[in-house]
Amino acid sequence: MSQDLREYQQRGLISELFAKLSIFQSLIATARVPTIVRALSKSASLFSRPESSRESEARRAKPFLFRLLEDRVDSIDARLLLEEVVREAEPLPFAVSVVLSCHRWSGALSLRINEPAYLAALRRIAAKRLFTHYVQDDRNIFIELPESEWRFVLYQWGTDWMTESGENREIVQGYVMNLIDREPEYLGRLLHSFMQRGPLAEEEAFSFKEFSQVYDPEAIGDRLDRYGDRALTNPEERKAAELFRRQYQTNVSQRESTE
Repeated sequence: MSQDLREYQQRGLISELFAKLSIFQSLIATARVPTIVRALSKSASLFSRPESSRESEARRAKPFLFRLLEDRVDSIDARLLLEEVVREAEPLPFAVSVVLSCHRWSGALSLRINEPAYLAALRRIAAKRLFTHYVQDDRNIFIELPESEWRFVLYQWGTDWMTESGENREIVQGYVMNLIDREPEYLGRLLHSFMQRGPLAEEEAFSFKEFSQVYDPEAIGDRLDRYGDRALTNPEERKAAELFRRQYQTNVSQRESTE
């Protein structure tokens, strides 16, 4: 199964394969579902990314995976297989995105994965993998992943998959601050990754609210003062830092006026 997926991917036909499998998934024997799910997990590193692209193969693989689990196995087996995917799938961004998709799809699925306790369990499995891989094994996410992926992984991990439980925020913040203290240039990259286009195409804005859900603005401001030009290596990063400072000062002033 894994070899078949590799061959289809090399021929540029993997997206077409998922589309056809979705049409005929009702003919897939229940006993074969675990094999298919595990093959998808092991082959996820072959799929084109980033996940944000509508044309990415990883993005097309997940709907097939979820519909297969919904239609062809009972809810208990589906939940166990999802846990296995999150625990074993490579690369890590794919596992992270599966957890996020479980939250987004839970309202439409009949897998009973919309139970808060089950979703929390999936988040803990993914968070443990991330902690082991990046914190305990001392790996550098800024080197290991492209910007679109490290931003996605750190944001989902730090916000506990946008639940804002606070469970992982301190871990993520400590991990990232440690990397910045080793290599100050990562601060500029981090700030720039939160730049977004404004209402007008030529405008750019800094997503301060989203940024603050993961990172402590005061700690970031302190490091900007401490490292200066060492943290900002190009005009785009300097602009991001300027917009961050401006919004940070506005927030501080508003907070002081209400006290």
